[in-house]
Amino acid sequence: MATRKATIAALPENVSAPSRIEGIKVKIIPAVGAAALVMATLAACGAGTPSPKSAGPVSTSSAISAATSTPTNASAGGHAATTTTDPCQLVTPQEASALTGASYGPGTARAIGPGKTCVYGGNTHNVFMVDVFQGSASEMQHVRTNVASQLAEAANGATVNTLSISGVGDSATAYQLVGPAGFNGSSIFVIKGTYAIYLVDEVTSGAGTPAKAAPTTAAMKAAARTAVGRLP
Repeated sequence: MATRKATIAALPENVSAPSRIEGIKVKIIPAVGAAALVMATLAACGAGTPSPKSAGPVSTSSAISAATSTPTNASAGGHAATTTTDPCQLVTPQEASALTGASYGPGTARAIGPGKTCVYGGNTHNVFMVDVFQGSASEMQHVRTNVASQLAEAANGATVNTLSISGVGDSATAYQLVGPAGFNGSSIFVIKGTYAIYLVDEVTSGAGTPAKAAPTTAAMKAAARTAVGRLP
């Protein structure tokens, strides 16, 4: 299992280090943290276990959307539906902004080991991230188990509310983290077939102002349902 120290060290340059508010060091296993969990899981499973596949090369969202979007069969309205594994297209800037109450420009998409991530609002007080991974069903289950374990470890006494969610993907788990006045977090992990997505919002306090509330579980579920509907 990846350690919190390793997760912090691997953070992309535009993603703030784990929040350090009133002694709490918190990260809801976003972005490269989830990728590290995947790699640690595979190592634990042994060399004979196939690795989850990267969903493709990643640069910026505008550069990769065409390469990772694939038209599927025509929908009932006669128009071809488009699927994608681009995390910045699974949740668009407009959708991320509406979900979190922030105002985001284009996300930054990066490869993270066996998957990829899209970061909105890096180095701000409201950072939203979308991770996507591909692998066997058992590998995705291992990742979800490790996410829960790492989240509990990283919380350092903050309240972590975990809820199994129905009606989105094959299975889903939501997490709400309530820390002191300076930090709130919300995330949801969804498995759909051989894909998994992890949506994370982290809200930290500004100068002299407490952190705003993170999105509700219902709001995260709605965003996740839309996102998994765009997967192949």
